[in-house]
Amino acid sequence: MRNVQPWTVPEGPATTWPIGVNTWVWTSPLTDRSLADLAPRVADWGFDVLELPVERLGDWDPPRAAQVLADNGLGASVSLVMGEGRELVAADAGTVRATQDYLRAVVDAAHTVGARVIGGPAYASVGRTWRTTPQERADAYAELAEHLAPVVEHAIAAGVVIGLEPLNRYETSLVNTVDQGLEAIAPLPAEGIGLMLDVYHMNIEERDLPAAVERAGARIAAVQVCGNDRGAPGGDGIDWPALLAALEQAGYAGPLVIESFTGENATIATAASIWRPLAASQDTLATDGLAHLRGLMP
Repeated sequence: MRNVQPWTVPEGPATTWPIGVNTWVWTSPLTDRSLADLAPRVADWGFDVLELPVERLGDWDPPRAAQVLADNGLGASVSLVMGEGRELVAADAGTVRATQDYLRAVVDAAHTVGARVIGGPAYASVGRTWRTTPQERADAYAELAEHLAPVVEHAIAAGVVIGLEPLNRYETSLVNTVDQGLEAIAPLPAEGIGLMLDVYHMNIEERDLPAAVERAGARIAAVQVCGNDRGAPGGDGIDWPALLAALEQAGYAGPLVIESFTGENATIATAASIWRPLAASQDTLATDGLAHLRGLMP
């Protein structure tokens, strides 16, 4: 049996991670106009990265977005969106092909804007749940690997990594934990797919967040952060020094991206169950989270 040593948290990490924020903090869907408005504000506050969700292909123009980000000195990350009808398991062949085409297009968008990773629940639509036996789950993971393989091949050719995101039990029944995510991606090449860790979902599903980060290890492709209430990181119930220490030990050097949502947008409020304000303003949510994370770094 492996001797598991207790976590010892250093006074502070030696790593300085880039800090990003997802445009969902303010708006949905992202458009060229809203991106042009948000990018200079985010850059002025001191963020390094802006995360761009692809809800529908064509909502925003990748070449135009690349120019806006460059003009404001911002890096990019891209989040994929598994809305209704996007399925890679337990679905008809046409639905699977359409989902693969969507994911390949998101890879291409990421390549155009210079994003290293596309992250999200690249397996089933959010909110779709069903009961499975252990064998049925194993079969579903085998089917997922088969259907993700050509997308991963496309991603490798584009220099992009897919970050498969475990979600909490209320949003999916297929991949909820780091261990399940690792099992699901095990047959696929590490250079093309890893895990996207979302602290909100981990705080629900993982009994020990630093230990889960340790198990994910080198397969961590991206990290999204927020408070345990979906608000700003900091002043919440998450042990942020321990979490950052675990990410440092795992060798993760990518951005920490604040992902939260606005209750002022009817579609996103319903999708993310945001029924009350999570900060004095959405700008405050972003800047408070940025200040907290910066304060934990050298």
